[in-house]
Amino acid sequence: MNMRGSVDDVRRRLSRLRDAMTGASPRGIDEALLELPRAIAEIQETGRRLGNGEAPEPGLKAALPSLLQEIGLTLQLADQGLALYRNRAAEIAALAGGYGATGLPAPVPAAPTIRIEG
Repeated sequence: MNMRGSVDDVRRRLSRLRDAMTGASPRGIDEALLELPRAIAEIQETGRRLGNGEAPEPGLKAALPSLLQEIGLTLQLADQGLALYRNRAAEIAALAGGYGATGLPAPVPAAPTIRIEG
């Protein structure tokens, strides 16, 4: 893959990840998160190739800082989503088991049986 194709591929991966994270499906987020390490690896490879003196296509060097910024923004979005889910999980736990002496949600007692409906 040429360097320009690599940059475009990274942008597509990041776009899919951002779209998944702003959607409502946790499964979609899990699947899209697999794209992030690949995107980072492609950027690292492109940087290595540039460092080895391979002649970049016009505008490629200028594209790398914006790609790194896009990855940073995508990571921030992922961190915010994780914080949101953690807070929601704590709220649900508090509703189910109340609060403990520490002010944190009390552990939910384990049920001795499993019930499956549907």
